[in-house]
Amino acid sequence: MGRVALKFAYLGRLFDSYARQPDPRLRTVEEALLDRAREVGLIEDVRASRFASGSRTDRGVSARENVCAFDTDRAPGRVVTAMATRTGGVWPLGAAYVADDWDPRRPEWREYRYHLYGPLRPDCSRQALAAALAPFVGQHDFTAYARPEPGRKTVRVVLDIEVLEDPHGYVVAVRGRDFLWRQVRRMVAAATAVASGEAPVDEIVAGLADPRRAVERGTAPSWPLVLWRIHHPDIEWVTVPAIQARVRERLSWRLANVRVEEGFLAAVQEDRPTSGPTPSLRPKSS
Repeated sequence: MGRVALKFAYLGRLFDSYARQPDPRLRTVEEALLDRAREVGLIEDVRASRFASGSRTDRGVSARENVCAFDTDRAPGRVVTAMATRTGGVWPLGAAYVADDWDPRRPEWREYRYHLYGPLRPDCSRQALAAALAPFVGQHDFTAYARPEPGRKTVRVVLDIEVLEDPHGYVVAVRGRDFLWRQVRRMVAAATAVASGEAPVDEIVAGLADPRRAVERGTAPSWPLVLWRIHHPDIEWVTVPAIQARVRERLSWRLANVRVEEGFLAAVQEDRPTSGPTPSLRPKSS
């Protein structure tokens, strides 16, 4: 018996939420993971296996890379193989042995990417959007740019923000240790308002300095947001090439009607930055 970390991807639009819910009618990412793990004998009991999730994304948010961990008697390669059949909308990307006390909720950093495509693309330059986002970098009280939860500290550290550009629009890449509920989406909403000239340039700085002075700019939609990467150093992921190819094929079809298709699929296929459209591939007939 050992502790294994599983790296996986999913489309947020296929689920009602990430975390397990009391209502059995709601379809969640965690429940899909656990159902499959129990079905193939990776675990028998959630508590006994010490199952733990990495990032709990908002409803509608996708993940190019999320992680979970559990105790099992299967080797990492067999974990990936077992999870790859009848995935229920969650696709395994790799697995690895980790320390007994390893915590998937404590990565070195996380990266989210928000895709401003189509009608969501703001009427501004890439430079203007980058300038509007720049004040968020560093340690701040993000009360005004998140939905704080009782008992959670509102001071967070944003390590860096980059605005990428491709033929379809802008991609806002935000990297930090951890984030508050809806933080990235509210940061994007505030920054696009400033970059487009709808709000004064000092509005974001004022809101970070004193949350009581902040102006509500709403929350950007959830579906263009992707949990891009969770970085845990010194983990040697075991992958199965045949399964990776099958995952790429399934994702390409599933993403055909999702506006973030280009960047999300490109990263899963080649682990490269967003750059241009990705061809859609229909699944092979069985």
